[in-house]
Parts: sequence; C-alpha cells; structure tokens
Amino acid sequence: SASHVEKGTLRIGGGADYVVRSRFTVGAALDVAYDESTARDFMGPPNVGVLRELTQKYWTFDAKLRGGYILPLGSRFAVFPRLIVAVELTDNRRFTSGSGSAWQTRAFAVGADVPLLVTVRRGFLGLAPSLSHDLAREYDIDQAEAKRRLTVGVSYLLGGWL
Repeated sequence: SASHVEKGTLRIGGGADYVVRSRFTVGAALDVAYDESTARDFMGPPNVGVLRELTQKYWTFDAKLRGGYILPLGSRFAVFPRLIVAVELTDNRRFTSGSGSAWQTRAFAVGADVPLLVTVRRGFLGLAPSLSHDLAREYDIDQAEAKRRLTVGVSYLLGGWL
C-alpha cells in the first residue's frame, strides 16, 4: 500500500509595469514559492515490510522581465498581452527515513500572459492565462541537464496607477 500527500504550494510575488510610450510597457516581477509533499510506501513483503517515507521540499525564487501593450476594450476593460523572460533558482531537499540529499535547479524560460483587466476607479482587477517554456534547465549535481518544462497556468492581477 502506498500513499502520497501533497501539502501544497504557496507562491507569493509582486511586480511593476511602467508605460514607456503610448500603451507600451516594460516591467519586472519577483516571486518566491514553497512546495512540500510526502510519499509513504512499504518495502518488502506484505505485512512484514518496512514503512518508508519520502519527503520533498522546494524553495523557488524567480525573476522576470516583461514587455507588454495595453489594448483598451471600451472604458472599463482592457487586454494586456505581455512577453516574459524569466530565470529561476530552486533549492531542492529530499529526505527518506534517516537520510537526505540536496541540490539546486536553474532554469531560463520565455513565456507570455494575456491578462483581461477590469478597471475600478484608480485600479484594476485581472485574470491572466499564461504559457511558459524552458529554454534551459539544469541541476547542480554533475551539471546534469534536466527535462525542460512547458507550463500552462492562470493567475490574477490586482493593481493600480500612481
């Protein structure tokens, strides 16, 4: 019998975009995330085996540069497509019953998101479908190359104008 408990991911970050000309923007963002999961299984024959527990913990830090264009859709709505270049550093920890290992993962990615914004007074709310693809990903263990990732997601935006 085996079980897997995903304790979840907590990601928090912030960013800023600046209108440089007409509706063209440049911006940057920083994020930090924590993820933890535990898997349990028995090694050996049924009812005699030893319970083995594997816990993995990850801290991820990423920085993004982005360029976008604000496209108004009437007086209260806008679409804000942005192209993104990102670097990521992940600190990985894996623990099994009595032992553990650690390594770092580094990645360089490109992506895009397309927030739909609703303006409210001097601020906005938005929902942003996104797509990101690793151009490179490697581990610091023997400089091994990791599998590159394609990530599809949705995030929300909350912001305002100064």
